[in-house]
Order: sequence, then structure tokens, then C-alpha cells
Amino acid sequence: MASVVTVPEMLTVSAVFATVHVPESNEGGGLANLMEFEARFASEEACREYLLTLRWPDGFRCPRCEGSKAWPTDRGLLHCAGCGHQVSVTAGTIFQDTRKPLQMWFRAMWWVTSQKTGASAVGLQQVLGLGSYQTAWTWLHKLRRAMVRPGRDRLRGLVEVDETYVGGHEDGVIGRGAKAKALVAIAVEKKGRQIGRVRMRVVKDFTAAQLCGFACDCIEPGSTVRTDGLKSYLTLLPWVLFLQQHYLVIQRYSLTHLRTNSVN
Repeated sequence: MASVVTVPEMLTVSAVFATVHVPESNEGGGLANLMEFEARFASEEACREYLLTLRWPDGFRCPRCEGSKAWPTDRGLLHCAGCGHQVSVTAGTIFQDTRKPLQMWFRAMWWVTSQKTGASAVGLQQVLGLGSYQTAWTWLHKLRRAMVRPGRDRLRGLVEVDETYVGGHEDGVIGRGAKAKALVAIAVEKKGRQIGRVRMRVVKDFTAAQLCGFACDCIEPGSTVRTDGLKSYLTLLPWVLFLQQHYLVIQRYSLTHLRTNSVN
């Protein structure tokens, strides 16, 4: 009977994302284009071997007896030569129990990470030729969850922070008077003309405790934070070192009263 080993999804999935992601430059070892991707993962076996390397970078180790020798079975499992324990290379990942080929999953990851304007379930369904929209929606949400790395690094450098409402139209309600919508705080790294990593959080209100708490949680100390000048951010004034022109330089953050175009 196959073993279901408890392994964090990110153990293998994050490394796969790092490989299939389209980088600004190829210095990080990522695949630069679709042709390279298709050549790298040209078969189901190539995908499985890659996952095997990620899971056991120093060679196979049986989770039961620590044995280092195993042979593949007809069911795609690894059979330990020492104790007979069977292990699946996909156990504990988002690929576990999937009935779709790993090649399709890898193509999905390539497509999701290469979209500059965001990925949709409809787009994923069309690219993969999936018959069900629900399947595409489920895959997309699984991949998005896998892309959120536990213990991930905080944003750094120049970071733009803003807030927005998410929800439907409310008659007679303008701006911050919305009641039925969710208030979301957003922080975006600025990389020249490009944007980098993004952090979002649903917050209760526009108070300093909520907005500055979000900023401090997701932004690295010493970074420069650009806001639209909302007074809630000025609660950081007790830490002001000096005030010069439009910049509030504080001990942990610099708040710039400029429009946050990247967030918008």
C-alpha cells in the first residue's frame, strides 16, 4: 500500500515555480522561454524525475527505514529495497492523487507565472484545454496558495502602500463610505518602472493601528514607503528623525506623500 507522507506543498512546488518562472534575466537559472520549458519537461518521466530531485536532492531516502535504494513500480511509486515501503514522489504536494499528467500541471505553472497582467481560470482553461471551468478554477487557486511561501521575506527597497475596496457597487456610496465591501491594504515593491512582489491583507478600517500594523508586518525595516498621504500613516511621527520637503524620514520607514500608481 502506498504511503502518504506528510510533506509541505512548498517543499517541491516552490522549487518548481522557481524553475518554470519567467525571470527578468536568466541569471537565476530559470527557463527563459516556452521552447526551453517544453524541451526541459518534454515527457511525464522528465517531470517526475525533476520532482524526485527536488524531494531528495542527496538521493532517495526511505521515510521508514532511511534506506537509499529503491526501484519504480508500475504505479509510479518508489519501492524501498530495504523494507518494501512504497512512496509516491507527489505525496503531500498539490499533485497528490491527481488524475491529470504532471506535464499539464507544469504547463499550468508556466502559464500562471508568465502572465504579466494576472491569470484567470478562463484563461487557464483555454490554455490547457480543460473541459471544466471548475477544474481550472480549482487548479488556479491551488497554485496561488502554493505560491505563498510560509515565512517569506518582507518587501524591501521602495514600497508603495495604498488601500482599496473590493466588492460590488453600492448605490449612493462614494469612496470610504462603503459598508458592504471589503477594505484591502496593498503593498507593492517598485523595481524601476517594473513592480516586484505584492502583499495584501483585509483590514477592518483606515485606522493607524490597522494600516501601520500591515506595513510593519510586511515591509523590511529601512525600506522607503510611499503613500498617498493618508493621515493614518502619520502615527509614525513619534519616530521622525527629521522633516524635509515632502519626505518624512523615520527610524524604520520613509513616507512619501505621492500618488501610489503601482498599487492602483
